Amino acid sequence: MEGEYARRAFPCFDEPNFKATFATILWYQIDYPWSESNEYYALSNMPLEGEAECEENWCKATFQKSAVMSTYLNVYAIVDFGSVLTTTTLEDTPAELFARKEAIGERGQSIAEVGQDNPMWFPTRCTERITDRFGEVLRSYSEMGVPKADQIAIPDFNAGAMENWGLVTYREQSLLYDMSRDRFSRKEYVCSVVAHEMAHMWFGDFITCPWWDELWINEAFATYFSYVGLEQSEDPKLEWDPELKVDNWDLGRMMIYGDVTSALSADQTIGSNPIVNKENNGDHNVEGNSGSGSSSITYSKGGFVIKMMRCHLGDEAFFGGLQNYLEKFQYSNPTTQDLFQCWDDYIASNGIETNPTYESPDGPLCGGIGESLNGPVLSKSFEETFDPWVRQMGYPFLRVRYNEDGVLTIQQKRFLTNPDEDIAEPPSSYGYVWDVPLALMMKTGDTVTYQNSWLAADDTEQVIEIRILVLTNANCIKILILDFKYKMRILAVANQTYLLQIMNIHQWLGCYTKTRF
Repeated sequence: MEGEYARRAFPCFDEPNFKATFATILWYQIDYPWSESNEYYALSNMPLEGEAECEENWCKATFQKSAVMSTYLNVYAIVDFGSVLTTTTLEDTPAELFARKEAIGERGQSIAEVGQDNPMWFPTRCTERITDRFGEVLRSYSEMGVPKADQIAIPDFNAGAMENWGLVTYREQSLLYDMSRDRFSRKEYVCSVVAHEMAHMWFGDFITCPWWDELWINEAFATYFSYVGLEQSEDPKLEWDPELKVDNWDLGRMMIYGDVTSALSADQTIGSNPIVNKENNGDHNVEGNSGSGSSSITYSKGGFVIKMMRCHLGDEAFFGGLQNYLEKFQYSNPTTQDLFQCWDDYIASNGIETNPTYESPDGPLCGGIGESLNGPVLSKSFEETFDPWVRQMGYPFLRVRYNEDGVLTIQQKRFLTNPDEDIAEPPSSYGYVWDVPLALMMKTGDTVTYQNSWLAADDTEQVIEIRILVLTNANCIKILILDFKYKMRILAVANQTYLLQIMNIHQWLGCYTKTRF
């Protein structure tokens, strides 16, 4: 019911910052002309308070009082569905997954009894592992006040899925997966959608955006954490079951074709909008519609920028700051400034050293989805660095010139596909410049060195000195386009021939390169 639909179901102040607890009671008929007696039952966000009371062809189902939540997260269903039961490995969180009996069989089947030929087997196993993974890096699911993690597949549903707390709703195609018949791309899709929706239990349900112009607080985090939910864990109890064949997925590559390309495409005109869609957006104001603004910006660009944030914070500060953020603002509606302040405060209060650059022969600063055991690499405060990325539209185009003296001259300019559009429109308080993370891979003889630094938020030419030749763009961790202005002959230096290389595409992470000779 996200947006303005809860008010159609019951009288309420239907905005995200009006939160309350809900005590739900549902009445439904014992049987219908097409059903057997007592075939239907009721579901909602919370477990039943006892058993449904039935008399004179009507049943009354009373549910436990909910956690504090926004109106649009309410859900109820009266169904005759089958189900598969499971509990998560680490926290023993119960989860029941529902769908039509014709698709999955009778209600109350244990996951131990269900074979891989049941289309609810795969999503059930994904739900188990993903729920515990988020509990590991964020906070325990059971601590947040909803004691179950149920999922339900509905034959006809308006959205692909909806993060109703305690009973997530899906289209059948977004939850069910036939291991023997469905194509592989649907397998990635189903497990990723489950991860996206379960991430909302923390980002969107436990904490919620104050208004739809900061919807990224819900959706960008759910988008990014859909990859974190699939990510490997150091806890052996959270190893992916080899039968699922999820552990070898290339998550960085999935991020490129799932999010990066759509974000770049949506953000290359003056008709785009910022991630935080409340300023620097021309005449566009977000009013009563949660869909205001481009979903490719809110979801995909927002998710990719969070990947940049994790990479440059390092995992300790990234997850530590988020844990403090969730604790401080639980059941409330924090702003983007609140979020950024939690990361700056975490770094300061824990005495974590930040460096403006990174240089190491041991490997890139971060992996395919931003995972990093290194400390923060920031040239200024986190908020100062990332505010322009989320509060103005667009992204930078970098012009790079290299000479034989080992000097890179780099200049940034906002990228627009239409050369007739004004790069200063609509006006931005940040002037359409960004602190741009630069990733270089330098090779001298057989020695390879990885280096990360920041291009200042300035549209003038900036100079970087490097050693011999450079393989640039390796492990590129930004949304931008590079335009190399040097000639191919310059790539032959000191009797060694160097070629521009893309390492693993999951490390390169979606930087478009235009090489001109």
